Amino acid sequence: MFSEHLHEWHPELQAVLQRAQELTAHNRRIPLHVGYGGRAEIVDAVRAVARRAQQGERQPDAIDKTTIPAPLYQPDLPDPDLLIRTAGEMRVSNFLLWQTASTELEHHPVLGLDLGSTRSTPLSPTNRTSANSVQC
Repeated sequence: MFSEHLHEWHPELQAVLQRAQELTAHNRRIPLHVGYGGRAEIVDAVRAVARRAQQGERQPDAIDKTTIPAPLYQPDLPDPDLLIRTAGEMRVSNFLLWQTASTELEHHPVLGLDLGSTRSTPLSPTNRTSANSVQC
């Protein structure tokens, strides 16, 4: 999936990305977002909710925390349980801002690719693995 804001990119790059999207249209194994930004995703979702309210489909007072996820870019993906930040990064960095509100954060000083080979302690104090973990 490419950014909803692809129209803001250089036309030649838009053409290349459009072709890549056509070639990978049936791939379903790994969601890939090019040009993704968590703030932009939230703004786009809020705009969609506001349009529905403006059209009378939803009353503004009925908008709550369950309303916003539906128009997010990947509403069917579960929120991650664990977000692993490597290379000493200590912030979320505009990544899945809505989805990571209750996510456990792990910070490691080594690069992500080196994490498995140099780590001698579990990633999490509970030594759990999660299907909903994200490393960035």
